[in-house]
Amino acid sequence: MRHGLRVRDDGKEINYTKYGIRKTYAKAHRGRIVHLKAIYDKLKRKDVPNVDRLIKVEGCDVVLEPRGINTGPRSASDVKNAVKSLLEALKVVRLHCN
Repeated sequence: MRHGLRVRDDGKEINYTKYGIRKTYAKAHRGRIVHLKAIYDKLKRKDVPNVDRLIKVEGCDVVLEPRGINTGPRSASDVKNAVKSLLEALKVVRLHCN
């Protein structure tokens, strides 16, 4: 993970650190934080493996903790596990959004 601050076109600031990710949303986008929290709650309840975790929400700030290690897959089994985890996460998000 590259460390440092990134600013998106929508004004969201993303600060990458050694220990996690802090996203700061504009006050006008607080609804996104509520939506994000609901999705992370569902991912946790469904015990979806290998996804980052929502650590805390403070006002317009969201703190995330990444999962896994900062390397690519080393075997076909690693790729299969990553794809399986991604599909499980997408299924939870899709059910949440419907």
